[in-house]
Amino acid sequence: LNIHFNGVCRSCAPARLTECFQRNPYNRLFGMADTAEWVALRDRYMNLLISRGVTLVAPTRSVPRHLSTIFPRFPFRHAKVIGHGVEVAGARVIAPANAARLRVVILGLLSPQKGRELLRKVIPMARPFADFYLIGAGKGGASFAGQPGVTMVERYQPNRLAALLAGVKPDVALALSMVPETFGYTLSELQALGIPCVGTNLGSYAERIQDGVTGFLVQPGARAIVTVLKRLHHNRGALERVRSTLRAAPVKPLTAMVKEYSRLLPPPGFTERGYASALPRAPVAGECIELAKESRPFTRAVMERFFQDAVRQSARLHGVEKKTVLLIRCGRDVTLKPCLRAARGVWGEQIAFLCHGAHAARFRAWFPWLRVITTTDQGFLHWATLDARAISALRRLGAPVAVICAPGKNFAGFENIIEIAENAGARNIFFLGGAGALQPAR
Repeated sequence: LNIHFNGVCRSCAPARLTECFQRNPYNRLFGMADTAEWVALRDRYMNLLISRGVTLVAPTRSVPRHLSTIFPRFPFRHAKVIGHGVEVAGARVIAPANAARLRVVILGLLSPQKGRELLRKVIPMARPFADFYLIGAGKGGASFAGQPGVTMVERYQPNRLAALLAGVKPDVALALSMVPETFGYTLSELQALGIPCVGTNLGSYAERIQDGVTGFLVQPGARAIVTVLKRLHHNRGALERVRSTLRAAPVKPLTAMVKEYSRLLPPPGFTERGYASALPRAPVAGECIELAKESRPFTRAVMERFFQDAVRQSARLHGVEKKTVLLIRCGRDVTLKPCLRAARGVWGEQIAFLCHGAHAARFRAWFPWLRVITTTDQGFLHWATLDARAISALRRLGAPVAVICAPGKNFAGFENIIEIAENAGARNIFFLGGAGALQPAR
């Protein structure tokens, strides 16, 4: 990260790394790092990449090229390139003001890495013919506020970006990164809105900007940048030609990026009602909710179809159809009866159910065949610390399948639920739920 120390880095030997930690103004994200610790971490990471034959993915060719130069014995040059997708709410080509003074926009947070000190030199040199608009500069842009010819917006909501820039009507944008960017989301946003960009000739910018065609490349120096801006100020036709090219260029959406990743690494099978993970740890809650959303009423029929899907998927992946299933219900009890009845119809009586001890008697009365595991912890979603008896029972259970039913909106403590399933030996974890879409049957 930020591979720039007195120029773009071509090596990272321990002695140079030590000096980098001490003197490099762009290396401030890991201030507590120790050289020996960092080298050990790096070597372990790279050795794992090699020993496990991991497929590497980078957003631009510049990333594996730089890393192969710094670490020639590692397989970065074989990385697959999948560019990031972008979605700009209300995206449309933004027409320039074509005013007497050049309107220059700088999009995104300002920091030393993003060229803040370079901009500090550029503005007074270009002030005779240009006005500057700092959009989303953050606290790093505070020192520019109130300067003549400078308008600053500290922060903005992403869905308001297109409207903000339409109000500015910029002629050109500046992307002043002093370190090689791996991709450049702000560049994608600017190009999607048809705004020509002058970018430093480093990293992904040098790859993604075709000089004079889709933007303009410049060496990262104040005089060189002001020279380009002055030329464009007097030659608005050059900007219009780039704008026309950007207007005709397709914008890669997020869905296209996801398809590329899916072709490279097909996801495990899932249906609209359930998501199965063959990994030691299931995906984050947001992914599970999105994949497992079911908009129809939470009826016995829906539950039964979900459980049948879960069984088929788990059997296909791990051959565990006849094994015990751990059922975890997050939310109100009103839907437990149809849930458990449907589960029994699929798995028979090989079901274990985890609940608070105060409710165990009720569940056993409803379903005498149900294997109930109790915990003394309060609440359905906050089992951060199960008592030793419950943990022991879960481990003895050895259920390779866990089903989590969570129709409510509150997913706090989701990772704790995953830990419960893992304690029971679950290799496949199925989810049913999502953002209040499931409602109890009446």
